[in-house]
Amino acid sequence: MRLTIGVVALAGILALYGSRINGQEQTLSDGDALTLIRAVNTAEIESILQSKHASDLASLRGHGFVQRIQSQVGLNWGASSDLLSAKGYDIRLAMTNDGLHYTLTLIPASTTAEAKCLPVYLTNERGVIFKGSEFNCTVSGPKQ
Repeated sequence: MRLTIGVVALAGILALYGSRINGQEQTLSDGDALTLIRAVNTAEIESILQSKHASDLASLRGHGFVQRIQSQVGLNWGASSDLLSAKGYDIRLAMTNDGLHYTLTLIPASTTAEAKCLPVYLTNERGVIFKGSEFNCTVSGPKQ
């Protein structure tokens, strides 16, 4: 009897954590995405105010705001200095030639139907954060 209860409990635990490993639970929550985009945006604004130009992603690696949230949002610095990801999202930074303007985007890394329905986050030097998803998304992503 005890063995049966133990097996049932173990199966329930494995099912719960298995869905988190294989499902969308590995993606950024809405709160973590906003925390990440705010931290990088604030670091960029500071860079523009101090050095008169925006910084690339590699330069932001040592910034205090970025370092504070690194473990919270699971930042993963890629082999290239311009590759940065976090829990199923790619972080992309595009700067103008004069270095005064930039666009920061958090976009789902995967191209699966479920990932296409995850929200995309976008901001620039003005600090307004936009959140949207693919038009006509037919597969509902995880609750954010």
